Amino acid sequence: MVAIITTQSSLALFNELTGKQISPGEVVNGEMIFYGVIIFIIVVLLTGLYPAYILSNFKPSEVLYNKQRLTGRNLLGKGLVVVQFSLAVFLVIATVTYYSQMNYVRTKDLGYAPFRVIRSNIPGDRDTKPIQAFLKNELAKEPTIELLSFGGDRSFAVDVAIGEQHVQATNTVVDENYLPVMGIGLKSGRNFSTAFPADKENSLLVNEAFMKNTEPAGAIGKNVIITDGPEKTTRKIIGIVEDYHYSSLKEPIRPMVLTMSDWLGNNILVKFEKSKHKQAMNAWEKAYKKAMPAAVFQAAFLDEINAREYRQEQRWQKIISIAALLSILICSLGLFGLSHLASHQRTKEIGIRKILGASIPQLIAILSKEFVQLVVIAFFIAAPLAWLVMHNWLQNFAYRADISWWWLLVTAAGMLFIALLTISFQAIKAAIANPVESLRTE
Repeated sequence: MVAIITTQSSLALFNELTGKQISPGEVVNGEMIFYGVIIFIIVVLLTGLYPAYILSNFKPSEVLYNKQRLTGRNLLGKGLVVVQFSLAVFLVIATVTYYSQMNYVRTKDLGYAPFRVIRSNIPGDRDTKPIQAFLKNELAKEPTIELLSFGGDRSFAVDVAIGEQHVQATNTVVDENYLPVMGIGLKSGRNFSTAFPADKENSLLVNEAFMKNTEPAGAIGKNVIITDGPEKTTRKIIGIVEDYHYSSLKEPIRPMVLTMSDWLGNNILVKFEKSKHKQAMNAWEKAYKKAMPAAVFQAAFLDEINAREYRQEQRWQKIISIAALLSILICSLGLFGLSHLASHQRTKEIGIRKILGASIPQLIAILSKEFVQLVVIAFFIAAPLAWLVMHNWLQNFAYRADISWWWLLVTAAGMLFIALLTISFQAIKAAIANPVESLRTE
């Protein structure tokens, strides 16, 4: 019943994490109840088999005289604790790694400013030039809009020859407003400008990654030959832009050239004034619908679009975090049960030690030592495996956070603290018990 209530209450979170749309009625139905009953019976049988086997070997005469003792090292229980804590340690390390990488992604300098930028497009097969001209004139009257750029979405691979060197680069078609709208800095040279009409046909910009593959200095003013399939064009380098992440952090920054063209594509970038995002979006929607009455309005903030690139990773971060918390809870329950059993079995031993002068801290240390060893074993099993798995996952990112060794130490300390906190209740209870009561016999 608790499981059913918990499932129903957490269904919204489950749907959010998995991207599903499961209704409450789909969870509690005849088929699910049938399988629930089967699982219930199997769990009860498995749980009862071991104690039934132990009890069946007891001798009635010894039991009646209270001479029967539970013997053995309880290897099964200890083994399960090691397995549980190994899973918990693995999930905690995975959670920390996921969080660190996602935080790195959020805070890394992308080389441009995605904030205060609305991204939209001209849908369908339309003549874009009159629409672009209309939008420019319309938004020039709007005080919340600072700048408008068309371009940035047409990208294709080209071969660029500069002297005797050939560089495979990405050619992105932009206009003169692309760099200021995106906040991309110029390393040297100048940007495209309407004051230089020849820029559309004869000029290009290159990024720093392009320069690393060619001559390190003196590139401004040099001619390059761009080969795009059968077409070859000659352009002059007028500026070098700072490297920026034009794709996700999973991809390295590769050589890029920026060119101008009569056809800029369907992309629209709108830069608005700070803290005016609502007014800017309303103004943009109004101008958009005026320019294209039959089109469905589509627009989003650029920083939100970037965040969607890592939506799957963010979901996994939440899933693993929840799994880690549940795993720690299960570990604590198992450890609590074992510590209770251990303190009960060693009641008389504790009483004797207390009479002989053992202090409460010493008794707590004696009772805790065995379980601390189990946690340490679990850590040394899980930590190397977790490091290997998360290291391989990080290889999906060209730019990634480092897995620091102190994370492992913090994880180990945290798991030991949780274990000691779980054990301490039973250990303190046994340590402060009256030794006279502990030493009573039949």
